[in-house]
Amino acid sequence: MSQHKNMTLQGFLSYTVGVLAFVTLMAILAELLLPCGIPWVPRDRTQLLPGLMIGLGVFMALLTYRRDSANQAVERQRKADEISFEASRDSLRQAVALLQGPTNDLTNWVHAARLLLRAQELARSIITPEINASVIAELAKTQYELHALLQCDKQDGVGTQCLPPSFFLGGADWEYVGEGKDELFKAFVETDAKPVGGWMELGVVNEVPTLQQIAPKAVTAIYDFIGADNWPHDPLPSVTAWIDEERDIMPGFDQGARQYVHLRGNYYVQDGQVRAMSGESERQR
Repeated sequence: MSQHKNMTLQGFLSYTVGVLAFVTLMAILAELLLPCGIPWVPRDRTQLLPGLMIGLGVFMALLTYRRDSANQAVERQRKADEISFEASRDSLRQAVALLQGPTNDLTNWVHAARLLLRAQELARSIITPEINASVIAELAKTQYELHALLQCDKQDGVGTQCLPPSFFLGGADWEYVGEGKDELFKAFVETDAKPVGGWMELGVVNEVPTLQQIAPKAVTAIYDFIGADNWPHDPLPSVTAWIDEERDIMPGFDQGARQYVHLRGNYYVQDGQVRAMSGESERQR
């Protein structure tokens, strides 16, 4: 709110200075160009020189003030954006650290969700182009890190898969929860907060119910962050894919990648067969 008021005041002062500079310039031109018959215009125009010099000085001072004010506003915005960038970057890094493991600790997930939401809010407030580009890169980096982090090994040990619903129940044995609705419901009951009894008395510390299940809003916030489109101008579509067929088969560091791009650009799969873009069948799969 304070920043908005400062920007509004700065805009008003800039507008006022611009109007005063225009009025001063018009007054100087009037003194020079109006005919001598007008009562307040002397016949000897040399008498106008002191006033004209003062007017020119005022005009230049007003223009200089407006220029300096604009430069100061840009510098203030840059400094504010630098602070917002650093705070956003620190929040993103702390959120990733909290979810390492991955952990299904309720407190860590809630705090990480708040940090990610705050980081996005700070990123949206950044105006300076180069700082804005930097924070977009930080957001994309964190999205990739969280996407890779929130995975678990498949049961056969080959590759990874997304976290199962049992993970978010918060139990320590979530990996051993079997598949199917019945097993999930059983784990749901086991991880639910249990009521505890006690009485109020000086020197007596009562047991506090243990909360295990991760808050649904925290889960939603984190996965929405991972899936968000933070690239307002995605640079990838501007890349031109390789089309040099002779180089696609030449030895070199990128020959495998070039052959793959050549394959995708010239062939497709239909009914279990690889066909050339011309329609000719190339190889039976």
